[in-house]
Amino acid sequence: MSFTREELRGIGIDDDKIEGVMSLHGQEIQSFKDKVSQKDSKLKELQTTVDSYKEDNEQKDNELKDLQEKAKNGDDLQQTISDLRQANQEKEEQRQKEVKELNFNHSLENKLRDVGARNIKAVRALLESDNLKFNDEDNEVIGLQDQLEKLRESDSYLFVETSNTDDPAQSSQQQQAQSQSSSYNPGTKQGNNGFNNSDEAIGKSNAQRLLGKEE
Repeated sequence: MSFTREELRGIGIDDDKIEGVMSLHGQEIQSFKDKVSQKDSKLKELQTTVDSYKEDNEQKDNELKDLQEKAKNGDDLQQTISDLRQANQEKEEQRQKEVKELNFNHSLENKLRDVGARNIKAVRALLESDNLKFNDEDNEVIGLQDQLEKLRESDSYLFVETSNTDDPAQSSQQQQAQSQSSSYNPGTKQGNNGFNNSDEAIGKSNAQRLLGKEE
């Protein structure tokens, strides 16, 4: 359900509470979108694995038919069987590598969402992938935490600011930042006062603020 500030005013909500309502609603919608995105990502990974096994089974069926044909002709099958075993072993190793890479990507993106990355692709591009290792047993990305801490220090605008506070005004501002980070625009364009809430615009705005520059 989407609504605008005017609609909230129409049901008697005070102006000083509207921003908080809009931000909270935006967060709930974005949280739902994130869950859907994670499920879609996992579904694609599983589908890729299933397709890989289907393709492998089809190929093995063809290989079996070929062996049966050669057996009928009295051909020596020992070398053929040896070659097939080697080829199957290499394929299995490649498939396991691909599955591990899919799990790594899924885990990394989820962890970047958890730490409040405004733009997952932008943050990931700044990570030193060669220094990251994936432990598929406990689903951990080793070396990620250290790199994220450095990025927070050097490029803090890439992350939504989070802190514990009892100040309603500050809390509302943080909620607005989280809503803006996902380019959420509840209702109509007037829902965000006409501001450009794209990741690029937010990044530029924060960069200008940090550098003390105005366009």
